[in-house]
Amino acid sequence: MRTNLMRLVAGAILATLFLPLGAQERTGSAMRHPGGFDFDLQHVRTDIPKESFSEAGLTFETNKRYKEDNMVEVSVPDDSFVKDSTLYIPSTVMHNGRQYRVAAIRDWGLAGCMGIRRIIIGEGVRAIHERAFLMCTNLESVSIPKSMEFLDEALFYGCERLRHITVEEGNEHFDSRNGCNAVIDKDNLLIAGCSATVIPSDVEGIFNGAFAGCSALEHIDIPDGVRDIGQWAFGNCYRLKSISLPPSLDNIGDFAFEDCTSLERIRIPRGVSDVGNFAFARCTALCSIEVDRRNKHFDSRRNCNALIMKEDSCLVAGCRNSVIPEGVKSVSRGAFCGIPVSHIRIPRSLEHIEREAFSGLKSCVSITVAPGNPVFSSPEGSNALMETASMTLRLGCQNTVIPAGTKRIGDFAFHEGVLPVGLNIPEGVTEIGEEAFCRSEGLWYLLLPRSLKKIGDAAFASCHTLEGIVVQGNTDDIELGWRVFRGTPCAEHDFIKKWEEKKAPRMWYEKTE
Repeated sequence: MRTNLMRLVAGAILATLFLPLGAQERTGSAMRHPGGFDFDLQHVRTDIPKESFSEAGLTFETNKRYKEDNMVEVSVPDDSFVKDSTLYIPSTVMHNGRQYRVAAIRDWGLAGCMGIRRIIIGEGVRAIHERAFLMCTNLESVSIPKSMEFLDEALFYGCERLRHITVEEGNEHFDSRNGCNAVIDKDNLLIAGCSATVIPSDVEGIFNGAFAGCSALEHIDIPDGVRDIGQWAFGNCYRLKSISLPPSLDNIGDFAFEDCTSLERIRIPRGVSDVGNFAFARCTALCSIEVDRRNKHFDSRRNCNALIMKEDSCLVAGCRNSVIPEGVKSVSRGAFCGIPVSHIRIPRSLEHIEREAFSGLKSCVSITVAPGNPVFSSPEGSNALMETASMTLRLGCQNTVIPAGTKRIGDFAFHEGVLPVGLNIPEGVTEIGEEAFCRSEGLWYLLLPRSLKKIGDAAFASCHTLEGIVVQGNTDDIELGWRVFRGTPCAEHDFIKKWEEKKAPRMWYEKTE
């Protein structure tokens, strides 16, 4: 039966399926959506009323994106009605004397249906939207009909027992050639796979989220000929220990291997020219990054165990054994996100660090900057990375002592880090940046100085132990961002509620008449 598990994990899943806050500063190329389903979000029907109804345990909804008013999408709110663990999705349904055509399985349509082992989709259903089978943990077999025209991203996230994926003969858009247990489109793009997938030799790309959340996957060989690995293609495959990347590979998308916590080594082949942000974020076991010496775009110079762009000396990805070598000029977004590094030494050459480059450093105990760096410094004993000209604290760790003279605590400075029980923000600090302490652990109480004038969006959000706050100045003088204390125990205090109600902005969907 469907349980509350889906709802409990939804927040964590969304955090990985969607990009972090803020515009990306450097990104890998995006992959197109496959198929040719006949709807157009640019030309929606405004005369079709929103309608939903239930028949035989299934829920059906009309949707303005379809050109015909008798087309509906299907979802399963509760799988307790399913017999023999097999779910059949019909292509038509009768309701109040009218026949409707089932066009699609809606996004998240069967999410959390853990009583289903087999799904048969009726001939006539034409689309499956993203994350449709999310966390169907007992699902073993799926059959795609020949009418299917459109398949979206991350369809089988968390379907850990899925072993059989077939496409019926005669489908004009997709196939499961050679019994590969995957869905492949006619442009040789692998759309969705499972732990039993054998990637055929003629596949040229792996679509966004194709293997995302495939927790049973331990090893996979990607054949020569594959040029693109899409965004989050192998995200959260936490048992994946090794992967073979082919010489033909050109692009690795954003978040491609995020949360592959068992992956130990990665070798970047000679053909790779683009690697996206957060590509190896939170790969906590990753201890070796090697680049083929023939690669014209990247290197791992001086055995630094990091991936560095040759053209602009930007460090794109690191691991637990990485050393940032002299000559590196910048660190890309998400390069060390969630990586258990103990010590960070910033070389003299480094002049630019993108947002979230070092977020989630729970194991870090020291931060130092080489003498002579023109942009950054680390006052003795502070274990803090300071932007010298603005006196902004850009990065801290569990042993950081906020230096005297600090004016601003930067965006994501302690994001997902470890903090002391009590934190005293020193006098002189006027601003705390966006998500500066978001999701940090260990903090129980907080002292804010009289000098403080602004607290950015979600600055202390999801600090789950933060119970007490002392504001030394006048709260009327402090500008609050959006959801500064959301997800903290102190958010329930009347003092905080009144403060946020008076000073914090609201999103359009939070506003009342």
